[in-house]
Amino acid sequence: MKTTPRTPGVSTFVKSIFRRLLPWLGAAGIGTAAAQDISFVAVLKGRHFYQKEADLVCLSDWRATDQEQGWWFGEDPDSADLPLAFEVFAIEGGPGLITSATVTIPGGAPLPLLRELPGDEELGRNDRYGSPLDLDTARPDGTHTVNLQTVNDGALSIALDLQGGLYPPAPHVTNHAALQNAGSTTSINVTWSPMGGGTGDFIMLTVKDPSTDDTVYSTGGPGSPGSLDGTATGTLIPAGALQPARDYEAELLFVRVVDGETTPVMAVAGYYQMTRFRLSTAGLPGSPTGAAFHRSVPDNGWWDVPRDSAIAFHFSRPMNPGHAVAWTINSVVDTAFTYEWINSNQTLLCRRTGGFPANAEVAWTLNLGAFRDAANQPLSGSRSGTFLTGEMAPDSSPDVSGIFVLKQREYVQTGPTPAETGLWDTEIGLSLKAFNRVRSATVTMPANGRIGWPEHSSWDAEFYLDGDFASKTDIDRFFPNGDYTIAMDTLADGFRSVTLSLGGTDAYPDAPTITNLTALQAVDPAAPATITWNALPGWSAEPGPGDGLIELEVENAGGWEVVWVEGADLDGGGVSYTIPAGTLWPGRSYQARLHFIRVQDIDTDAYPGSFAAAGFESTTNFTITTTGTPLMPRLTIGPDGPDMRIEASGGEPGRAYVLETSSDLSRWLPQQEIWLADLPYQWTDTDARYLKQRFYRMRDLADGEYAPRHVTIQGTVWTNSLHTTPVAGAIVGTNLDGRTTVTDAAGKFFLETDTPAHFSSTPYTIIITRDGAPRSFGPGVWGDQPREQDFALE
Repeated sequence: MKTTPRTPGVSTFVKSIFRRLLPWLGAAGIGTAAAQDISFVAVLKGRHFYQKEADLVCLSDWRATDQEQGWWFGEDPDSADLPLAFEVFAIEGGPGLITSATVTIPGGAPLPLLRELPGDEELGRNDRYGSPLDLDTARPDGTHTVNLQTVNDGALSIALDLQGGLYPPAPHVTNHAALQNAGSTTSINVTWSPMGGGTGDFIMLTVKDPSTDDTVYSTGGPGSPGSLDGTATGTLIPAGALQPARDYEAELLFVRVVDGETTPVMAVAGYYQMTRFRLSTAGLPGSPTGAAFHRSVPDNGWWDVPRDSAIAFHFSRPMNPGHAVAWTINSVVDTAFTYEWINSNQTLLCRRTGGFPANAEVAWTLNLGAFRDAANQPLSGSRSGTFLTGEMAPDSSPDVSGIFVLKQREYVQTGPTPAETGLWDTEIGLSLKAFNRVRSATVTMPANGRIGWPEHSSWDAEFYLDGDFASKTDIDRFFPNGDYTIAMDTLADGFRSVTLSLGGTDAYPDAPTITNLTALQAVDPAAPATITWNALPGWSAEPGPGDGLIELEVENAGGWEVVWVEGADLDGGGVSYTIPAGTLWPGRSYQARLHFIRVQDIDTDAYPGSFAAAGFESTTNFTITTTGTPLMPRLTIGPDGPDMRIEASGGEPGRAYVLETSSDLSRWLPQQEIWLADLPYQWTDTDARYLKQRFYRMRDLADGEYAPRHVTIQGTVWTNSLHTTPVAGAIVGTNLDGRTTVTDAAGKFFLETDTPAHFSSTPYTIIITRDGAPRSFGPGVWGDQPREQDFALE
């Protein structure tokens, strides 16, 4: 399971909330701190959710952030956190008054509390986890002791009792649909389901501008004007607090305090749950609505796209019907397309007459100036992309090949028996024969009613609607048992509707148990490897309602699937499977999942040619480790004019690597992420011309790692603007970090900073120092990789 400790880095949002709590804590009887160096201490466990639909609140993680909400939150998957948090922080009474701080967790050693940035008046830590099991194993409930060394108060120790797992319900906004086009000139009503809290708990709504992360509106901290206690079910955002035609990030927080101390400092322990959601305001009459191009499906750069796919361009807001799209196929202009606006005019669906040719490169360019939003305002710029088609010819099969509804509970096995991770999951999916063969799809759920349009994957021809939960209460709240109706508007088959029943009671199978897990930790990849497990009662190679189905999947560290089998492909009555020799690679660890599914309902009649099923699933995660030494790619390096050409060949198909460079064999920096297949990969290093020596190596890209290039600057320093006399020995640096370099005899420099590249549109300053006198250039928008820059000191 994934864990990402963040030390320091206490949630800015949570810190700001507790800063506002100080007056309320005193009024609530927690009192006024006697110590002068410390103003507040908190120990917290929290859960982070996102609400994408009117009736769907799920745990938030980087996958959901990137694919489902990041385009409007403006987030980078690398900076997104896992959904479960352990946070500890201490707020100083003044700058520099805490000299050191630690927290001792139950049964553990002291953990440091650190400042996120120099000068911060908070010391803390923010550890993030992917499951309740991970969180509670690493940071168990019990007495937590915060130890502080201060300037005036000396050594202080605060014990806080955090236990009971008394999380409030996940906040659920009940008028979510209305908040996607709210009027900014009148007050905006935000309502939510009762949270079961009392007057001692508190709720806070905060609205942020995602482009700046500035808070533009917030209800008050408890005890202050506009504050909300745990009984509140709504609030009004005043007219004019938000700007028209804007997308905002809103956060609804519920905190339950379970322990408090008054001496030697004011301190609390508690559990919180927070739901993030989009709040969008309507445009004023005659004004732009702020529409923007969102994404293409299939995604830019994709390959093996089915030839009978439709191409979809998604926009952030409703559009007018006009458009201008230019297409080429194998570099030849093509106009054999028809167009249709769908999804309330937010998606342009493009279909090529007769489908795409085989093994073709298809390129598209959007003239955004010809696209107009609902207020008739044009978009700016252009967008372009390419994809490669597959070889298989279109056929007459249904647009939707499969439909499924599953509720799942998760286990992990590291010893003789599996352990519950505490995660529950629901998956509702439509498998399409090709991209965008369904114009729209809706899911109607028991009790909650219509859930809306499932998400369309950028990466494959599927619709899906899924969500992770940290309790059975939450999964049953948002995905209750009963009947699910999936209605579809397909391109070739017209309107179809399928109803699948999960029944009235749970039917989760027992946890799959791997019976030879120890042997699977030392597998010889050159020999067959057999996985064995306990039997699933009622297993059938061709299951019907009430029968059991088994699926086994094995992925490498990059998420590349190397094994997927089910049904009759399993060995000996469905209790084992033998992985063929040569399937696994030496010296590697693989993530495997064994699924036991109890089929509740099957329907092959409502949508002829399509298979539809519903059921309950129990999944056990485990690892398979192979012996031997990992096979790394081979690098061949040679000149390419003034540059260097690097060719990588060999390695493992389906594994991600990072090509790194160094000028001294000690400091290595990433240049390119590479997915190797059977064909060699070539990369031209256009920076080699600037350096006397350059070294290259390949390494594995770690699971979940993002390895961007660093901000790198090349240029020449001159004495004057005529560029006649170069300056040797000048020190070149930036305000990004402390990395510097020195100009050579020709005044040239090549500076590789310690800052990962993402400043392409963000100003920064280049600082050049000669004879102890610094000269600043900027701030300016230099970009991530400025080259051939000239700097005159006089």
